[in-house]
Amino acid sequence: MAEACAEKGYRATSVADVVAGARVSRATFYELFHDKEDCFLAAYDTILAQFLGKVIGAYQQDATWAQRIRFGLETILRFGASEPAFARMCLIEVLAAGPAAVERYQGGVRVVAALVDEGQDFAEAGRRLPPRVGRAVVGGGVALVRDELIAGRAERLPELLPDLLYTTLVPYLGHEGALLEMRAARDDLAP
Repeated sequence: MAEACAEKGYRATSVADVVAGARVSRATFYELFHDKEDCFLAAYDTILAQFLGKVIGAYQQDATWAQRIRFGLETILRFGASEPAFARMCLIEVLAAGPAAVERYQGGVRVVAALVDEGQDFAEAGRRLPPRVGRAVVGGGVALVRDELIAGRAERLPELLPDLLYTTLVPYLGHEGALLEMRAARDDLAP
């Protein structure tokens, strides 16, 4: 399903495309799935679980919050670069796959945003950020990743790390704190 969606887009993908790519019969497909949407949702759930497992695992390392955000972002970007069909399916084609798919996508965004919003504890003393800052930050990051995927540059996703790290951290740590973390990430990427 991911390969077919990456090649043709969700709307143009047919059950025939999926069964041809999977090298299974149409009867086997319908033993497993009700229709194309059901197959898409099953694939999406599998990919999302794998993706979130990796991101949360990276984030749970023993480090500062800013470093854990960096580890999570690195994992996200490497995952997208190494699995461009999955990334395209989960960040682009999901929006064409119907309300159930969009709901799953939004659930994944909320999980990542909750990790980002742990930065509330590090905001300047007495300053409380609006409740949806994490979702806004994640949404902006997804837009940058989508741009690269649409342009066919999935292999370049890891290069987004310094910019994504800065924009993720700045609401919480302020300009100077985010800039320090961004510079460290940029230095580590330099050849």
